[in-house]
Amino acid sequence: MKELVSEMETEAHLRRWRGARAQIWMYHVSLRRLAIRLRSDSEAQVLYLVALGCERVRGPFRWERAAIDVVDRSENRAMVRDQGAGFELVCDSVTIARGPHDEVDASFDNFLGVAPETGSTTPTESTRTSLISTSRYKRGCAEYLFEALGAPHGSPRSLSQVEAAMHGYETACAQLGLSDPDLSFNRDFASWLRRQHGTSGTSGWARSLSSLLRRDRARSPVRGAARESAGQFRPPSSMGPNNSRESEAGRGEHDRDALIDRLVRGFLENW
Repeated sequence: MKELVSEMETEAHLRRWRGARAQIWMYHVSLRRLAIRLRSDSEAQVLYLVALGCERVRGPFRWERAAIDVVDRSENRAMVRDQGAGFELVCDSVTIARGPHDEVDASFDNFLGVAPETGSTTPTESTRTSLISTSRYKRGCAEYLFEALGAPHGSPRSLSQVEAAMHGYETACAQLGLSDPDLSFNRDFASWLRRQHGTSGTSGWARSLSSLLRRDRARSPVRGAARESAGQFRPPSSMGPNNSRESEAGRGEHDRDALIDRLVRGFLENW
């Protein structure tokens, strides 16, 4: 079982593992996570550097006589560097952990274990400074959500698929101990839709949005006539029957996407 290392102890641990054998141990596209493993003959345990939100990496996959430092560490940026090996990794944040050298990792699920001196899987205040901040977690949720909804045919494909993907994002953060367990986009968004728009909220936000979209479509002919009479929408006079139907579908898709965007942004502004 791995143990988290507090940010205050990071430099001391990296000094202890200088000269170790370094290896890129694991990578997963979810949250752009990458783990580096350091093993030294003089240490009974191995050291792991887990980077979240990886943006750029250069250098070898494995090297001897490592001299790794974590530099430029701030709330939103960190750099893992070994100048002698020509290795550099730019990411959002870095978490350090130590564990037994014979532990086999098949995935990032439950990759990080208990916090030092507590025996608890809940991060302590001493380690919380090295975890993802609430503001960054919320920003990550927002970026992922708009990217998923903005994909070609993303919304009509299935809002429930996006909701399920968000559940995976939240689960990964929780398993890595990177987020506040009281935070949940899926739960909070569904509750907000129930309070603000009278949806049920018991079946998730995807069904709530679908219900609001049906409600919106039921009123759309009136709104469409109002827009046309106000001069905000004027179809070309040469448009034939088929083009007219295509245009109607296009307007419906635009109205749907605009409604989803407005609701999502309205929630995120108050989350």
